[in-house]
Amino acid sequence: MDPSQPDELLTIAEKSGFRRTGRTDEVARLCAGYAKAWPQHVRVLEFGRSAEGRPMLALLVCRKDPRTVPLLMIQAGIHPGESDGKDAGFIALRELLSGAAAHRALEQVAVLFVPAFNVDGHERFGRWNRPNQNGPEETGWRTTAQNLNLNRDYTKADAPEMQALLRLVNEWDPLVFADLHVTDGANFEPDVSIQVEPINQGDPNLYDSGRQLRDSLIDRLAAKGSIPLPFYPDLARIDDPTSGFLLSVYSPRFSTGYFPARNRFAVLVETHSWKDYATRVRVTRNAIVGLAELVAEHGSAWQRTAKRADSDAARLVGSETPLDYSSGWRETGKVGKDAAEPATDEGHLIDFRGYAYTRTISPISGALVTTYDPQTPQIWRVPFRDRVKPSLLATVPHAYIVPPAYAEIMAAKLDLHGIRFELVERVIRDSTVEAFRATRVTFSKIPFEGRFRAE
Repeated sequence: MDPSQPDELLTIAEKSGFRRTGRTDEVARLCAGYAKAWPQHVRVLEFGRSAEGRPMLALLVCRKDPRTVPLLMIQAGIHPGESDGKDAGFIALRELLSGAAAHRALEQVAVLFVPAFNVDGHERFGRWNRPNQNGPEETGWRTTAQNLNLNRDYTKADAPEMQALLRLVNEWDPLVFADLHVTDGANFEPDVSIQVEPINQGDPNLYDSGRQLRDSLIDRLAAKGSIPLPFYPDLARIDDPTSGFLLSVYSPRFSTGYFPARNRFAVLVETHSWKDYATRVRVTRNAIVGLAELVAEHGSAWQRTAKRADSDAARLVGSETPLDYSSGWRETGKVGKDAAEPATDEGHLIDFRGYAYTRTISPISGALVTTYDPQTPQIWRVPFRDRVKPSLLATVPHAYIVPPAYAEIMAAKLDLHGIRFELVERVIRDSTVEAFRATRVTFSKIPFEGRFRAE
């Protein structure tokens, strides 16, 4: 706990020795407290209401006009069981504002912080919402009050919470969007993973800037004592360390796939669920401060590159562009343990800092159970499937024509994504069009996120 700060600016996590995290009344209290303590540099934004009518709050922080500098957007609490980002975000912003961290960075970068995106899920508190996570004592629930997973909703934007967030994104156009999470699964030494796009997907002209962002953040975290990974540690087979890891390339229904599609940078920060809460919050705080420093230092150059990508996108007509990618991981349209599978065996062996483990048959389930010994570090020599290439290409047309029956629905969605369109109110003759008609379709047997998907 920072004794130099007044009590009203401290989080419940700090006050409790990182045993507990606060509820949404704390979010409102801290947002108001920061605005009162730094009235020239902090604005509180209520950018929407949840399905249950709760206010959705954000803090806009900058020492200059925020529209004159690159903007870093920090999203916490999309999965409220993973509360590290909320507490770390308040700590990081307090230090940035007080000058305790990244002195003068806020003169070169604006920070837009959403502390509890899934505010209804945040209030569904319980001790067993994430039973395999090491603290805090109670957390929120993964999905919204409508049982939607917001990190599957960026494209279809069914949830009112996502619609509100996308309007906020359209208003402020963040250059870098950081999504703060906690891992699931295996136990190992690394305490955080950082995955940045575009590096494997999106406009290739953004890849060098994406690598610079990722590698520089990795270096800063390592200098603070972390063991960071440059990819999310997805095991190729669930709970089997011998299977190695798969590089995930996400579709735009995830934040990590959505923002590259907008020619902006996405940063997926995943602290390791087996580490204690104080460690995870500290590491997430370090990631936020590191991002603020990097955007302050390089943001103007990255912004010019992103704007060039916007201009290039307007000239794609007639060229081929990727719609999907083949990598170590792919979605299958199924749920549960069959939701993903290796898409390729291409890869190479890596030395990974894990722990000794045993795999035994559970007397209860009859399945193999992996038990780790964190007192015995062990190097795992395992495959890493990280080859990425486009798997589906399409020739970009001048435009898509939406039939009148679907025009109202599509117009609302296109508005949310900031995609330009025009209404055709007269007959257009002598035009050449390419029409698509589905002659056969198979739907999944069970719904996924409120929809039946075509397989």
